Amino acid sequence: MNGWLDDVLAGYLGTVSEREFDAAFSGCLRSLGYDDIHFLHGALEFGKDFIAKRDSQQWAFQTKAGDINLGAWRQIRSQVEEMVWNDIAHPNFDSGAVRRPVLVTTGRLVGGAAAEAQQYGRSLAERTRQPRRRIADRLCRPPASRCGKVPR
Repeated sequence: MNGWLDDVLAGYLGTVSEREFDAAFSGCLRSLGYDDIHFLHGALEFGKDFIAKRDSQQWAFQTKAGDINLGAWRQIRSQVEEMVWNDIAHPNFDSGAVRRPVLVTTGRLVGGAAAEAQQYGRSLAERTRQPRRRIADRLCRPPASRCGKVPR
């Protein structure tokens, strides 16, 4: 996408609150082929705002609005760790399936947050030997490419 639609999306992502983003994100998950989608945000979410399944894998998503600086990343990291290691979630959460944890933000990792998150991701990948995947960038794809088979 280029042009005015990019500007509209950028404006939306720049001003939307974390909870206002939930409905749009849930719709995005559906359009990307996820099913068994559940919104869990709350005191007992254990790092998982959303859970969903796709291709026999259990996905867990922690969503945040706005840019994430180093201080915010350090606070969020504990939620990411819960998302990765904690099996407590929803009754439909399949703890026996391959788990794919994803941090989604409407903004960017800024300052030292990007470098520290990258290092954390490398460390996590070494410990779990599971590939990581980014889906937030798919929000800017045209609907036709989002609704088709998602490339691996």
